[in-house]
Amino acid sequence: MSLAGSDQPACAMDEFAAYNSKCKSPLQERDLENFCLKVRAPAGVCKYFPKPPRVANLANVGYRQDCCGVASRERRQTAPRPPRRMMPASGHKQQGFLMIVVIFLLVVLFFLGGALSTMLGNSTLASGGHVGSMQAFFLADSGLEVEQRRWAQNLDWYRSTTDPNPTAPVAQALGGGTFTMYANLPATKVRTGFPAAAVTLNVFTTARFPATGILQVDDDMTGGGEFVRYTGVTANSFTGVTRGQTVGTVTAVASNHARGDVVYPVSQLRTVMPANCTPMASINLDTNTKFLSAGLLDIEGEEIAYGGMAIAGGTMTLTGIVRCQGVVINVAHAVGQPVTPILVGGDSAWFQVEIFSTGVKGSNIRYARRTVDR
Repeated sequence: MSLAGSDQPACAMDEFAAYNSKCKSPLQERDLENFCLKVRAPAGVCKYFPKPPRVANLANVGYRQDCCGVASRERRQTAPRPPRRMMPASGHKQQGFLMIVVIFLLVVLFFLGGALSTMLGNSTLASGGHVGSMQAFFLADSGLEVEQRRWAQNLDWYRSTTDPNPTAPVAQALGGGTFTMYANLPATKVRTGFPAAAVTLNVFTTARFPATGILQVDDDMTGGGEFVRYTGVTANSFTGVTRGQTVGTVTAVASNHARGDVVYPVSQLRTVMPANCTPMASINLDTNTKFLSAGLLDIEGEEIAYGGMAIAGGTMTLTGIVRCQGVVINVAHAVGQPVTPILVGGDSAWFQVEIFSTGVKGSNIRYARRTVDR
C-alpha cells in the first residue's frame, strides 16, 4: 500500500520507509501509527504516535530524528553485567563434607581432652599413692630396727614363753603413721629336768610346733643329744613322748636333759644333695611349721642358708639354697636325713629370730621381714 495519501507527517513516513528499507522484517502500513518508540526531536514531531510499538522487532531499537531528517537505527546500550561466578556442581557436597570433618575433629578433641584429664587425675593419685607407699615402707623398716634392738638386748632368745613374741603386738606411732612388729623363734628350751625315763617334756612354749612330730633335745648328737617323737602338745609340754629315736641313718639313745637344754623341731630331707658346695635352686623337706621362712639349717653338721619357703600339703620347699656356710663342707645328704634349724654353738650363728614388721600410712600398708642371727 502506498503512503502518498496518508495524513501522517512526512518525517514519520520517511522514517517508516527508511526502517523498512533496512529491517529484515518490514512493517506494514497499519503499524505506522505505533511506529514511534522514542523521539529525540523538537516538540510536535511525531506527536500523533504516543503508543509504544507492538512489533517485537522494535523492542530494543531506538530512533533519533534531526528536524524530521533521516532516521537511523541504533542499539540500546546497557551497562555490562559483571561476570557471574560459577559454583562447581559439587560445591554444596563439599561444604557438607567439610562440616562432617569439623564435627569429627571436635569429637576427637573432646575425647582427647577427657582422656588427658583422666590421665592427669590418675597420675596425681598414683603420685600420692607412691609417696604414701614409700612412707609406709620406711615405717615398716623402722619397725624392724626397733625390734632388732629389742632382741639384741635379750641374751637368751629361746627362753621366750611366747611365739610369736609378742603374741599381741601393739602398733607404735611414728611420723603420722604406725608400725607393728613381732618375731618368730625356731626353737625353745627345756623348762624342767627331762630324765631318760620321762614321757612328757616340759618346755617354755610349744607355740608354732606341729601337733605331732620329731624333736631334737640338746645340740650335740654325739655328746648326749637325742631324737624323740611326740603325739600331743599342751601350752608348755609335749606329751606321748617316745625316747631315743632314729631319724634317717642318725641314731640316738635316751638321755637325761637339764633345764635350759635347747629343743629343736626336726624335719626330714626329701631331696638328694650331692657332696659339693654348688648352690641349689630348692630342696624339699617334710612340712614343719616351726621353721623360719628364711634362715639357716643344719643337715648332718653342714650349715645351709635358704632365702624363701613355700608349703604345699606335707611338703615344704626351701628356695635359694646356699651350701657350705660353716666348717663342714662337701657332704652328701640322702633322702630321709634329719634337718633342724641352726644349732646353738654352730659355726655361723648360735641363735636365730625372724622379725616381721608392718608399716601403715593412711591407706598404704607395707610389710618387711628380716632374719637376725646372734
